[in-house]
Amino acid sequence: VYNDNTIIYSDAQGSSTVGTYARMSVIDIYEIVDKMARTDQGWVNTDNLM
Repeated sequence: VYNDNTIIYSDAQGSSTVGTYARMSVIDIYEIVDKMARTDQGWVNTDNLM
C-alpha cells in the first residue's frame, strides 16, 4: 500500500466530470503503473488522486 487515506475525486469508474464529483472516497493505493493506480476501488487515473 502506497498511501493510506488517499482521497479520490471520482466514482469507481473514473467518470467524474470537471467540477462535479460523484463522491469523495478514501482509498488505498496498491501499485502505480504509468498514469494508473490500482486501488481498493479498482484502477483509477492518477490525475483523479490528491
